[in-house]
Amino acid sequence: MAIPAAAQAFLDEKLFGTLATVSSNGIPAQVLVWYMREGDEILVASQSTTQKIKNIQKTGWASLSVSQGPRFLTVRGQATVETDPAKTREQYQRIVHRYLPPEAADKWIADADANVEGMRNRVIIHIPAEHILAPERG
Repeated sequence: MAIPAAAQAFLDEKLFGTLATVSSNGIPAQVLVWYMREGDEILVASQSTTQKIKNIQKTGWASLSVSQGPRFLTVRGQATVETDPAKTREQYQRIVHRYLPPEAADKWIADADANVEGMRNRVIIHIPAEHILAPERG
């Protein structure tokens, strides 16, 4: 599904997202995340060992909600997990640079890269916009 222009603009604001997944026993799990929109997908960086990745691998579903005051938007879809090191590094760098000034982002990335285990376990969650909830306000 194509993300409408107004929803794209809202997603492109520098806001935090709430990533939701469902555990194998049906209990929802939510976590605050940095994210970015790439076309009609949402990308979220993570570590391969986290519960959210395990949940996605078991159920295949994830959603991301973004809100600011009375405005909110949720994107839901059949999520996939990117594990290719070159792709995950490039996407991770873009997510970090979205939230931090250049110098701080470069330091954040260098510190993350110095953690060999963290770098090796880095993955990117891809959530295609299969369903969008974005009520019109105003």
